[in-house]
Parts: sequence; C-alpha cells; structure tokens
Amino acid sequence: MTFANPWILALLPLTLVPWLVHVYSDATVDAIQLLPGDPTAKWIDRIFKLIASVIIALILFILAFPHIPETERTKSGEGAHTVILLDRSRSMDEPFRDANDRTNRPNLVRNDPNSKSKSQVSKEILGKFVGKRDEDRFGMTVFSTKPIRTLPITNKPNVIQAAINAGSIGRGLAETNIGSALVGALSVYKGEPYTGSRNILLISDGGDALNTPVKAKIKGLLRKHRVSLFWIYIRSHNAEPIDTRDSFSPHIVLNLFFESLSTPYKLYTAENPNDLERAIEEISKIRSQPILYTEVVPRREMTAHLYRALFTFLILLVGFYLATQPRRSLTLT
Repeated sequence: MTFANPWILALLPLTLVPWLVHVYSDATVDAIQLLPGDPTAKWIDRIFKLIASVIIALILFILAFPHIPETERTKSGEGAHTVILLDRSRSMDEPFRDANDRTNRPNLVRNDPNSKSKSQVSKEILGKFVGKRDEDRFGMTVFSTKPIRTLPITNKPNVIQAAINAGSIGRGLAETNIGSALVGALSVYKGEPYTGSRNILLISDGGDALNTPVKAKIKGLLRKHRVSLFWIYIRSHNAEPIDTRDSFSPHIVLNLFFESLSTPYKLYTAENPNDLERAIEEISKIRSQPILYTEVVPRREMTAHLYRALFTFLILLVGFYLATQPRRSLTLT
C-alpha cells in the first residue's frame, strides 16, 4: 500500500493530544481523602481518549490517500489466443437463405424473431462460443472496406461480449476487403509473447481477389506469428460451392490460396444458422494448449474502508460519551 500524500503521516503524533488534554471539569471537595477511589471512571476516561486518538489517526490516513497501486500478474491455464475477424459488409445484413433457392430474395421482417440477419446470428453464436472459453483470450476486428480493430487481445469476458455486440451495430458497406482485414488482424500479435496457441477466426460470406504482395504478407505473418486460420464461409444466394476447382469466383480463389499455405487452415461452410452453430461448436472443441498471460490489476483506493471505519468510531464516540456521562461527572483529577 502506498500514499498519495505521505507527508500527512508526519502529523500522526497528534493522536497523543487527547492524552495530554483534560476535558472534564474538576470537582471541588473539602476533604479529598474522604472520597473512595474510582478505577472504573479512570478506565472510562482512557477508553474515551483511545477512541479520540483512533479518530484522529483515521482522519490523517484519509488525507494521505492510501491506495494499492496498479500491478501485473502472470496467470496460466488451458486455452488459446483467438482474433475474431467478422465481415460487416452489406451482404451480412441480409438473412440466411438456401444457396440454391431461385425465388425472390426475402427481406428482413422487423421484430420477427425468426427473421435475423447473418451478422445478428453470428453475434449470438459468437457470444455463446466466447462464454464457453473462460481460459481463452480474445481479440476482435470487424471489416468491410477497411478493418476496424474493436478489441485487442484480452481475457475480460464482459469486454469481449460488448465488442461482439458492437460488431453488428449499423449497416455495412458494399465492399469486402479480406486481405487488408487479415493483415490487420495478424498485426494484433505483433510484439505479443508466444504463450499459447494462436488462431484467426474469419466469418465472412464473400471472398477477395488478393494481389501478390498481400498474399505474400499474409503468408509471412501467419508463419511468423505461428497462427492457425479458420474460415467459416457463409454461402451467399446462388453462390458457387466453395470446393469448385475450375472457377475464378473470389471466394473460391481465396480458399485455394488458404489451402496453399504452409500454416494450419480449416474451412467450414455454413448455409443456415445451424451450420454456423455447428462450425463454431467444432472449433470450440479444438484441443487447448497451456497458456500464459499477464493480467493488469487496476489501482485500488483504500479510502472507502477508512471512511467506514471513521464513521463507526464517530458513532462509538458519541454513544460512549452519552452512556458514560453520569459516571464521568464524578471523575477527579
């Protein structure tokens, strides 16, 4: 424990003032030898002065502002470091639909619990996923035209859930720049010590035609930071199956690039909310590895405890004063 104003403690000798001052009026008698001794009254006097000394000491400690400074502590467990990379392009604001459905595209129905956008469903399922991984550390980045880092790597459950909820607010933009998003997500691990398995969880319903420099950068960062990549591809309406080999559709080309990587990669295809939930559930069963992380313990103020103690002793002083008033009137010096 440290003090913001330690010089205040130099005034602690003031706690002796009650012992140096006589606060009661003297009784005048003709023959003091005729009065018996009163040890009880003397103890009452001592207790009263002791309470007064404690009150002075508490006031001085409060003025010194005691606190426990911010510290860091290393914790260990079984888990992983996972950066959630969530697509927030305009297509994610549309509802799930069978990819082979040739009818008119449905619209979202306001206040209908069965009519939810892909981003809303993703948010709900991700919330459950994070809730089951108490030992994991999570970061989050949302993207459309550009990546927006909404959460650095942390193990604070409430903060993680808040970031997931914020990821589906508002409407997305038209473009999907997965290359820039991946580079941004991988940069989260820059300077981070390797204390557990590292993952990128990409959730997107589109693809991206990456140029050669971006491919090289992604490949190098995945290898440098030893990151595994998981892609949950939400198949869009009338989109070609992602396992098609003779096509130049952006999502197919992107998957082929991921498959060519020397680092671990796993693809999941989701055509409905159940597929998405099953994919997340399978990812959650991935064997965890030993993980070490540093937790920041914020500064803790101690004045609240001292105020409660001061209030208690003030009540005690007043009560003791009133209860012993008749006896103290007989105290002699």
